[in-house]
Amino acid sequence: DADILRIGTMLEDKNALDGVVAIAEHRIAGILVTAHAHDLWAETFYLLQSVGPQHRATVAAAAAGQQVEVLDGLIRAAARFDAWHILFQFAGLMTDHDLTHLASLPVWNESDVLQAMFLAGTREDLWSDAAPFLDALPPHLSVRMRSPN
Repeated sequence: DADILRIGTMLEDKNALDGVVAIAEHRIAGILVTAHAHDLWAETFYLLQSVGPQHRATVAAAAAGQQVEVLDGLIRAAARFDAWHILFQFAGLMTDHDLTHLASLPVWNESDVLQAMFLAGTREDLWSDAAPFLDALPPHLSVRMRSPN
């Protein structure tokens, strides 16, 4: 799974990355676990931004099914690499149940994570992409999103 992530960053044709995802579709969950275990989130976001529309729902479902520590790592990596636009594309394809689970993770109680998301959302005008996720946030976090400091 680490090899898939590393190979993905070496392909010059981003369209070919969607082919890699199609071939490795059944390994998406393992790829996310590997990204977390080996801190290969930069490579993961590179791969995810190239996933075509026909594979995004599968990737979103695989992400939603991860253990809390993997999801925590994914969210922290989105903050570190300013990859909220990628995260929100996939979150928008999750079921209501999966969005509620994602939005209830303890990592959202950390001001630096909320502030990074707020700043990226404002700077890049991500609010329409983020809307499904923001709607799933518990009320106390919704208030903090409106004033993250």
